[in-house]
Parts: sequence; structure tokens; C-alpha cells
Amino acid sequence: MAITKMLHVNSAEGRHPAAHLSNLIQYILNPEKTKDGFLTGALNCDKDHALEDMLATKEFYQKTDLRQGYHFIISFAPGEVDEETALEITARFCEMYLGEQYECVYAVHNDQEHMHGHIVFNSVNCLTGKKYHYVNGDWAKEIQPITNELCAEFGLETIDVAEPGLREFENYGQWLGNKNGFFELKQQMKEDIDEAIVASVDMDEVIEYLEIKNYKVRYGKKTMSLCPEGRKHGVRTNQLGYAYTPEGIQKRLDGEIIDLDSYDPPDAPEKAKVISAGKHMKGMHGIQNKNQYYAYETDARELQRINRQNLYMQKHHIITSTDLTDRMNQLQAAVDNLEKQRRSIFQERAGHKDNIHMLHTMEPADADLSLLQQGYDPVTYREWEESSRKQLDYLRRMKKSVKAELIQCRNIKYRQGPAL
Repeated sequence: MAITKMLHVNSAEGRHPAAHLSNLIQYILNPEKTKDGFLTGALNCDKDHALEDMLATKEFYQKTDLRQGYHFIISFAPGEVDEETALEITARFCEMYLGEQYECVYAVHNDQEHMHGHIVFNSVNCLTGKKYHYVNGDWAKEIQPITNELCAEFGLETIDVAEPGLREFENYGQWLGNKNGFFELKQQMKEDIDEAIVASVDMDEVIEYLEIKNYKVRYGKKTMSLCPEGRKHGVRTNQLGYAYTPEGIQKRLDGEIIDLDSYDPPDAPEKAKVISAGKHMKGMHGIQNKNQYYAYETDARELQRINRQNLYMQKHHIITSTDLTDRMNQLQAAVDNLEKQRRSIFQERAGHKDNIHMLHTMEPADADLSLLQQGYDPVTYREWEESSRKQLDYLRRMKKSVKAELIQCRNIKYRQGPAL
């Protein structure tokens, strides 16, 4: 039994439009997930230069903006197929659905309990120059029936496209969770977050990527929850492990290596057990006092917030709405500049990700020998790696500080009360 889910690849804002497409292609062709590239292939393009071929098609037809591509995922039930069968089904799906019209790369990932095939194809038809157009109902009429046909050929169970709850752009995590339980749903969430991190450069892009996958995302500084389409309640990502908390995700975006199976932060001190006196409150008098306390506390926090806003306006000489808008524009420009610097360093480190991983996992002598064999001076290389990591951390903290100030300005702009 295999289900096909569909995602689109949007144009990236503020940088190269095809950045998301580039990251996604690199993700699905990851040697660690594809048996050193054995479980990969391409159609109508060169696998090793797929992005260049797709961009050449876009440029030829002058359609380089807006939607960049599409991402199909064929997910099999755990233990249902071996690697070769999953790869053949994925490759033949591309031939039957895309034919000679769209450049695509495909791969099978074998790093999870259930095998799954990834397909990424260009949004522009390489024969006609027209953009791919999905019509409501195509999933049930064309896409899933092809998967069913191939599954039947290999003696696998098929899916009834008329089954309640299944529809186009179905979130597989929800469907699988309803079928097999909460464990599979959490596993799918972990995979989706892993994929989002690889395809993103900051937390905003991670959230956008997850929303494209039909999750409702609630995000705070310390917590994040994901609610798949069709479910009433979300799941806090701290239930998936530390690597999936906002802090853990940010560290992974910054290039740190984190144990994906650990529920505790790296080198976390043992927490002392705290006993809450509130649990022992008895009688209506105690409950009333507690409620009154929180009512006063809320009013006090609101007064503190207004006071902070007024002090901020005085400090930066903000008197009119134009002054506030100018300040917000300056802050946004600063955020964009910091992100540009951070992205440049991040992309440079991405080109050395294997060596960086080696520096943090191998014995120093073995890592130095490998660097020497590649023509690098180990001392200089380690200094560069440490310096670039510190720069990323500094830029991240600076961006966080400036964005906090920008949010302060937005709160002032939209707060209740007399206009500036």
C-alpha cells in the first residue's frame, strides 16, 4: 500500500528565486539517505546537473519567477517493499505521469522504518514552456491511480481513492496517524521537520515549509506545536525530542550536530524537583485569592508593556506615525542585511558540511590527516570553521535583537488607543 502526497516549491523571497528548489534537490539526493546515491535517478535531465537544466528551461521560456517546482512523495507501509522495488515504482511513476514533458530527479530514502520515494520536477514544461497546472481532483483521477496500478503490478495493496478523509494534498502524517496510531504520526512529523530544516536557512522558512505541508504551526520562543490537517489538536514538538524544539531547530540551522533521539538538551544539568504550593490550596477563599492575583498580574503586565513602549518612543524621538514607519523601515533593512551576511556564511559552510561533520565526530588526528589529503592546512581550516561558527552565532543574536525591536514597533503601531 502506497500513498502519493503532493507539495509545491515556492519562489524564495529576497534572494535567488530557485533557492528552495536547489535545497530540495540536494535533500532528496542525500547520499546518507539513498545508499550512497544508488537509490536515485533522473528523467529528461542530467541527475548531477538537474538544477542547472531546470533553470535553463525556465530562462529559455522566460519563466524564472513564481512557483519553481513540485515535490511528490510516495510513501509505503513499513516493511512492505525493498529498496529496489520502491525505486522502480518511483521511476516508473515519473515516466507514466511526467513523460518527456518535465525535468525531474527522484530518489528513495531508506533511513526510516517505512520506505518512501521523492520526486522533484520543474514547474515549466520543457517541450511547450507552459507551467504545470494542477486541477482539483487530479489526485484521485490521475496521480494516485498510477501509484495504485504500479502497486498492483508488484502484488502490493492499493488505496481506495474514495475513502473518507483522503483527498488531494492529503497530509500523510494525518492519514497514517488515523490508520496506525500516534507513533507513526510523530515519526512523520520528525521527517517533515528534518526536511524543512534542510530546505531552509532560518526559522521563518522552516515554518513556511511546514505550512506548505498543510500543518497549522503555532510557534513561540520555547515551544512549537504542529497540527496536521483534519486533526483538532496539535502536537508539541518537544514530544519529538530536543532536536525538534525551537531551540534545537535553530541550532541545527546554525550547523550544530544534535542527537535526533535525545529528549534532553546537550549537557543539560539535572533539574531539581519543585513542589508547587498551589497544588495544596484548599477552599473557595484560596481559589478566589489566586484568581484575583492573576487578574492584578495581567493588569500590571499591560501597564509595564505600555510604559516600555512609551520609553522606546522617547528614546528614538518617535512623535508621528511617519517617524514610526521610518524606524520600522530602518530595522527591516538591518534585518535583511544581517540575514544576507548570515546566509552567505551558511552557504559557504554548507559546501564544507562533510568536513565540518568530520571535525566534530572523528578523532582530531584522523580528521587532520583527511584534511591534509584534501589539500587543506588543518590548523587554518579549524580556525576558519570556528570563526565562521562564531560569526553565525553573532549574526543570529543580532538579528534576533533587531527583530525584537521591530516587533516592538509593530505593537506600538497596532496598539489600542489614540493614534500617533
